[in-house]
Amino acid sequence: MGLFSSLFGSEFPVEPITEKLHHRVTDATEEIIPTATPDELDTDERALVHIRPFSGSDGFDTAVEFTRDLYRAESVDQTGKQAVETMELWFSDGQIYQRYCTPSPNRFEQVLSSRYEHSTVHSPDQTFLELHPDEYVASAHFRLQQDCAFPIRHPEATLDPLDEDPYTALASALAGPDETRALVQIAFTPVDSGWTRRGVWGSWHGSSVGDIAERREEGTVKGEVNPRIVEAVRSDRLTAMDMQAQRGKPSFQTAIRVVATAPTKQAVRERIGDLVGAFESFAYSATEQRFVPEHLSGELLAKGLVQTASRDLASQSWVKRGIFGPKSVLTFEELAALVHLSNRDINAPLLDWERMESGAGAPGVSDQFEPPTDVDVDATVQEPNHSPRTAED
Repeated sequence: MGLFSSLFGSEFPVEPITEKLHHRVTDATEEIIPTATPDELDTDERALVHIRPFSGSDGFDTAVEFTRDLYRAESVDQTGKQAVETMELWFSDGQIYQRYCTPSPNRFEQVLSSRYEHSTVHSPDQTFLELHPDEYVASAHFRLQQDCAFPIRHPEATLDPLDEDPYTALASALAGPDETRALVQIAFTPVDSGWTRRGVWGSWHGSSVGDIAERREEGTVKGEVNPRIVEAVRSDRLTAMDMQAQRGKPSFQTAIRVVATAPTKQAVRERIGDLVGAFESFAYSATEQRFVPEHLSGELLAKGLVQTASRDLASQSWVKRGIFGPKSVLTFEELAALVHLSNRDINAPLLDWERMESGAGAPGVSDQFEPPTDVDVDATVQEPNHSPRTAED
């Protein structure tokens, strides 16, 4: 068991799974269809597909390109609205599975095959983690400790970049006793470049991404009662570069959720503690940014599980969004650390791997996705015009 769970596990709220809770979560999956075939979807339905990552792929090395492709091939549902999609890691029946929820499974497969050749897409056998009424459950949603103007640690960070696949820690945290089950879910949808202005408040009070970066370049603010600016050092200037670089980049409203269920309260506490601890690797000391877990209980737990099962993002009121800007925005480089496929480097024997190279025309190879030819991949990417849904308030 992880150190985090052993030290803090007793603080995590764990609750029994009642028949009422079980029904609410089951009902929330009505529009989630376990299929890889687009023709099987009706309006408002989304496909949950099962991915077998090819163990010999480029893995984490191509994660940034993969998320950029996802942004360019923006997905909409059959009503024409911008889609919320999810990347998920499950532990169930003693094995780890990777799954993806989307209203456009064919589009996703094309994007997948362009970066992860020989990885395959299949129809899963269920739409959500099994919840047994005679067992226990816990869940946590993560928020950013600071405004999203401060980057989280990611593969392209100027200082202390992520050079190892964070799925190594996540896969280790997911694996547990066979009678337990666990889920990590990343829900996201594109946002336009205006998020960096940080709303009306940001414009009035100099709190846009550019304003914050300029102040950081001048020096680090120390102290709360009597704040003062300490002379800038090299790390402050490099951090300011990371902040400034966010402007104009493809970005996503993002929500991170973890769920654990088991026959005993202690087993659930240990599982949820390990999952929460696995996200410590994303903490970026240069910007003092990190993911902070918010553990759910009572009605908040029920609503959180329904939201996770339905693969939705909680709406942020247009008033708050207009005043303060959207919350929990990650650039495509930040999201890449959370949304990608791994290879054998993560040493996860329990993951359901694709170990064989597929032949021509096999899933994961056919109809390869090609990024638009008129776009310079190294230039600023222009976001599509849409009014995206937003994440947790």
